[in-house]
Amino acid sequence: MIALKIIVLILSLLVLSFKKDRYDFTFKKIPTEKSSKTKTVDSLNVEAFGYRLNNPGRTIKIANKAFFIAQKINYLDGEGEACRIIGIGQYYLSNYEIALDKYLQAISYFEQSSNFKGTGKVYNNIGNLYLLNDYDKALEYYNKSLILAKKYNPDALAGIYLNVGIIQTKKKNYKAAIEKFQISLQLFKKANNEELIIQG
Repeated sequence: MIALKIIVLILSLLVLSFKKDRYDFTFKKIPTEKSSKTKTVDSLNVEAFGYRLNNPGRTIKIANKAFFIAQKINYLDGEGEACRIIGIGQYYLSNYEIALDKYLQAISYFEQSSNFKGTGKVYNNIGNLYLLNDYDKALEYYNKSLILAKKYNPDALAGIYLNVGIIQTKKKNYKAAIEKFQISLQLFKKANNEELIIQG
């Protein structure tokens, strides 16, 4: 039991350091005439995401600005990512219903542009939201995220497996939890991130 707690703690620290330094942001090719404004939207979304832990109010403000610019130029991926980031900001402010609403809006934009990677990221965010009070629902969304990540976003797999392991621990399914933690640890090591390997 102590070994399991140590594994959970180590993997949690790995994810925090991994997420801090690696914010992946890929969108489909953008038509040249929109290039400048789409880059502005992408930059604002990245900036907004960076404030989520220490100033979620600023996260929301910057992401709202990104959303309005993206809306004006009909940049669906930019709108979706802005909604996702606004949802993350609301989550950190404990406004869970607003966060869920923004996540669902993000899915709608990503689905319109067939951005499965974006949709998978939002499913993971919704899983994090349900982790607070509904483990079965959280697991459902993590599994949806896992399915999409395997095909469209393999870099996200380590973090998702870690989340599934945490859920299995909370559900007292320790054998399943250890299995997911081991997969997660291997994927973090495979990412060849020096900071992760030192901590692992």
